[in-house]
Amino acid sequence: MKILMGIILSSLLVFLGFGCTKQAENQQPRIERVNPADLKPNAIQHEQLTEEQLRRTKKLHETFAEVDKSSLETWIDNFKRDMNTDKEIAI
Repeated sequence: MKILMGIILSSLLVFLGFGCTKQAENQQPRIERVNPADLKPNAIQHEQLTEEQLRRTKKLHETFAEVDKSSLETWIDNFKRDMNTDKEIAI
């Protein structure tokens, strides 16, 4: 379980560290380095999460607590910023 969580966390860090932009339709994507400190959170999209979303968020928080020291409130706040919260929780 620790190994799987480490792989997931590493994948997220790689994703946050690199952005992909297409230059033209027939060209390969260009990889650009992005400083994670320059990233800004999206605006709140949902003022409240549903009871089901809160339940699932708490479960995710408990599952990843060993490798992600973020508070439950941070997890909830982050999911409030997603356009499609249910899809993001499922991922």
